[in-house]
Parts: sequence; C-alpha cells; structure tokens
Amino acid sequence: MKLLRFTFILMLASLMFSCSDTELPMINHSVVGEWEMVAMTYSGTSTVSYDGINFPSTFSEGIASDIDYILTVNESPNTLVGEGSYTVALKGSYMDQEFDFPVPVDYFMKSGSWEVEGDKFIITKPGESPETATIVKLTADEMVLKVSTDLY
Repeated sequence: MKLLRFTFILMLASLMFSCSDTELPMINHSVVGEWEMVAMTYSGTSTVSYDGINFPSTFSEGIASDIDYILTVNESPNTLVGEGSYTVALKGSYMDQEFDFPVPVDYFMKSGSWEVEGDKFIITKPGESPETATIVKLTADEMVLKVSTDLY
C-alpha cells in the first residue's frame, strides 16, 4: 500500500507561493493507486465578521492523529474515492486567547474526478468547483500534496 503525506494549508485569506525553476518538485510516477494517509498538518487564518466587526483567528500546528484514511486514484475513467477519517488537534489563538481542541474530519477528498497538469493535481467533485493541490513529491511509494483553500 502506498503512503500519502498531506501538507494541508487551510487558509481563508490565503497567499499562494509557487516554486521557482530551481525548486521544481520531484514528480516521477503516476498518481494512480491506493494511497494511505500517514501524516497531515494544518495552518491558516480565519476571520468571522459580526455586525461589521472582524474577529480574526490564527491556527497553527494542526497535526492529524487517529488517521484511518485511504485515497484510491483510478484511471480510465480518472476517478478518486477517499474513505476514512482522522482527527486534527488545532492549536491557535483568537482575540489574544490560546486554544487547543480536536476536530474530527471525515469529509476530506471523498469522491470525484481528477487530472494532473504539470505539478498540479486537480480534483473535481460533482457540483463543485475544481480544487487544486500542488504535488510536492511523487514517487512509486510516496505522494506529498500541498493544498491551499478558501472555505467560503
């Protein structure tokens, strides 16, 4: 079974960084196969607006535990199915108060179609806009993805 390491950067107000020509990712294999998630980290910011006032919060060091997740990537047709769940221990701050709490996740990459364009792994779920992950590393035994997203 292949291993899948996700570096998931969850950001509501995100900045995208790209590789320079000298920092190209190592991609020398196909994404097709069964991938077992072995690690995932979260970091980012969110802002809640209430009555015209913004309340920003920052979270970092969100590390997945209790990982029981398999991503199966098929070809002809290019479909994927994610099964399982994990828990993220989010640490962060909100209005100068520190927080640390577990967040169960059972909705990550559930199903859809996929395509690869260069170092981009593009996933389209039925009825939703495509999501793009950057392939940081892809070998026969390891796939590392970086995802930046806006939830709303």
